[in-house]
Order: sequence, then C-alpha cells, then structure tokens
Amino acid sequence: GLGDVYKRQGIVGQMAGGYIHNVSLKNIASRSSTGASALVGQVAGGVNYITQVSLVNDESVIIKVDNKYCGGLVGNMQKDTDQALVELYVSDCYVKATIGDGKDAGGYIGGIIGRNKNEFASYKLSVTKCIFEGQVQTGKDYSGGIISGCDNGAGTVTVQPVSYTHLTLPTT
Repeated sequence: GLGDVYKRQGIVGQMAGGYIHNVSLKNIASRSSTGASALVGQVAGGVNYITQVSLVNDESVIIKVDNKYCGGLVGNMQKDTDQALVELYVSDCYVKATIGDGKDAGGYIGGIIGRNKNEFASYKLSVTKCIFEGQVQTGKDYSGGIISGCDNGAGTVTVQPVSYTHLTLPTT
C-alpha cells in the first residue's frame, strides 16, 4: 500500500494542472486523514485530465480515510493554489474497488471522485464514460457510486454515460 500520511494521499498527492493518461493500477491501498485515493489525493487548481485509467483491487485492498474525502481516482477537488480555476475532466475510466471502511469521521466517500468543493464559478468537473464496480462505505454522510458530493453549487458538474454495478451503499 501507499502507507499513512496526514492528507492528500495517492500516487499523485496533489495535482494542479496536467494529464494522467493510459494508466492501469492493481491492488493500490491508500489511507489518509483527508483526501485519499489510489491515483490523486487532491486536484487543487488548473486544468486537469484523467483519461483511460483503470483500478482493479482485490476485495481485501481498501482505499480509506480517517476524516473525509475519499474516492477511487480522486479524493478531493478543492482550489488550493493561486491558479484562477479548477477544472477536472475524467473519461473512459474503470474502478473496481472498495472505497472507505465505514470508520471515517466526515464522509464524502465516492467510487470515482470523493468530493468536489464547487465553491466558485471557475470550478468545472466532468465525468464521462466511467464505470464503478464495488462498495462505497462511509461512517458519516455523503456516499455515492460516482461522486459523493458537490458542495456550494457555484461551478459546473457534468456526469454523462456512467455505470455502476454491484454497488453497495450502507443503510442507516
């Protein structure tokens, strides 16, 4: 696994503009206090593309967070740079994994994207042609097969032809 760090845990801890393309991940465990995923802990600014990425974990390999913001490919999307915009375009991705262990303190656990803060009009999130297959488990609020939550409603969020199978959400 990737081990324990305080926040922004993934193969890329923080992304602030760039491309991740044609990557195949297998059995990536990740744990963080805030912002955990297999690929990118936090998208913090700029224009970002994640395309043709697959993550296939065995059932015993879990991506989890102690506090909040956990996703299969991106834990959190929140402006944390001096860049004027935050844009993320995710397409043609497949995630088969268990996201969250049900012991987090703050929620926002999603199959593809953990949380999109969405506080400014300059936020743009697009998820197209992505598939999630697995379990999403939260100990708090806001869980989802593709995206767990979008705060504030100031930016633009587009989710198009997506699929999830064998999705297990907790019942409370």
